[in-house]
Amino acid sequence: MKRIIFIHRSNLFLCLFIISCLCCISACSIDFGSSQEEKMKNVILNDLENRYGEEFEIESIYRDGDGYKAMCYPANDKELKFSCLYGKDGSLGYDFYVGALLAREETDCFRSSIGDKLGEIYVKGTYVLAISEGVPNRTNSNLSICDLIKKGDYSIRDIYDIYPINSIGFRVFIDKSSEVYSDDAESEYDVFAEAVNELVTKYRDDYGLNIFVSLEIYFLNEEDYKVVVEYFKTGKYEDSYKSVINCTKCLIMEMGTPTESVTEKLWLTKTDYVAKKEAFNE
Repeated sequence: MKRIIFIHRSNLFLCLFIISCLCCISACSIDFGSSQEEKMKNVILNDLENRYGEEFEIESIYRDGDGYKAMCYPANDKELKFSCLYGKDGSLGYDFYVGALLAREETDCFRSSIGDKLGEIYVKGTYVLAISEGVPNRTNSNLSICDLIKKGDYSIRDIYDIYPINSIGFRVFIDKSSEVYSDDAESEYDVFAEAVNELVTKYRDDYGLNIFVSLEIYFLNEEDYKVVVEYFKTGKYEDSYKSVINCTKCLIMEMGTPTESVTEKLWLTKTDYVAKKEAFNE
């Protein structure tokens, strides 16, 4: 026999009132969060358009501490993704649009030098320049770069004349399971050394800069290789790319032109490179 529960009329009204309040609070919270995110999207897009004179789109946005981090791209160039950070009050933390432009130029050059000598590889250049506010001795020059881009009449040399650099970096992901990959450490070293030398020569001749090149080289199985390539193409959370691959085999080295602050401590000889690769295979 079913048990029937009777609620006093006054208690029924109280229960309905409480439920209504909870529903309103929940709805308001959802609407607030959604409206705040949309508000920040508009703030970011308007700020980028004012700074560079072109339209942008947002791939993703999420709360990061007291601010919002977004992955953006120019409306006419979806492949050129870059991250930016804004305070919850709409203030600029940084944006990597110019850094992404430079990184693509560097990556194309470096990747072209390597060609198909290492089989299936994916190269991701790191950003050497962030546009930000309130950075001593850099803010004015950074913003003048933005003005050049906004006018649409600039070259890579123009940017480096304003903001000279002494280093660039690349993450190189190698599909070690590919049929065309030859696990020959000595040949690999020669390929990287040749590509770096070509880049160093280009920067010296074209931009009047002496640079060194930092390399992070990952040797991945087929599954991880596909995941990391898709990850960078999607570009939602760029700072955590290591979380999507199961790889502890990373070889780090530097080549190029030493500076006062960067010695040849990490300059690996061919013998060093071969020894590290052999340790990976143990």
